[in-house]
Formats: sequence, C-alpha cells, structure tokens
Amino acid sequence: TLGAQQPEPGAYTLGAASASTLWFLTLALGGAWLAPWLARPLTWRLIDLGVAAMMFAIAAQLAFAG
Repeated sequence: TLGAQQPEPGAYTLGAASASTLWFLTLALGGAWLAPWLARPLTWRLIDLGVAAMMFAIAAQLAFAG
C-alpha cells in the first residue's frame, strides 16, 4: 500500500525490488567471504559480547531514561 501512494508507483516497486536483490546478494557474498572467520569460536564469543553489551545499553536507557 505504500507503493500505491507514490507519484510513480512503478519506480517505487522497481527501486524496492532492486534494493532487495542487492541486499540478499550482498548478504550471500558477504557470508561466503566471512565464512572462514565465522567458523572460529572466538569470533562468536566476540559477537555474543557485542550483542550483550548492546542489550545492556538498551536496558539501561529504558531503565534510567524512562
């Protein structure tokens, strides 16, 4: 329904489809390129630490900012 509200709905559809294609292509190629690093347990520990830090930061914002 968002595309129907645009002055050029066809251009909106084409842009959304091309962005989606680019996103999934980048995701697939990036995953293949990062596969050697993602096979290491240390990499996953660092990713988990980053996610935990972000979750604590969001929790602190919610708790103290109101």
